[in-house]
Amino acid sequence: MILVRQHTHNPSALRSTTGLVQFEMGVSRAISPAFISSVFALSKENKLIGGYLWVVIMALICLAGISPTLRIPNVPE
Repeated sequence: MILVRQHTHNPSALRSTTGLVQFEMGVSRAISPAFISSVFALSKENKLIGGYLWVVIMALICLAGISPTLRIPNVPE
């Protein structure tokens, strides 16, 4: 949210952008537990990667979440 506030100059655009960010956060918080629980059950039941497929998927999701932060420019305050 701090990055949204720093990079949005128009107050109207800030409201819209904040709404989109809040929506995305809510959707991901609603879907994530069901998704990873299903992957966990599937990997344990079928012994995918020794039952640890869920760990690989969680690591990939974390890396996908970190990768956009690497493109944020350093702006001195």
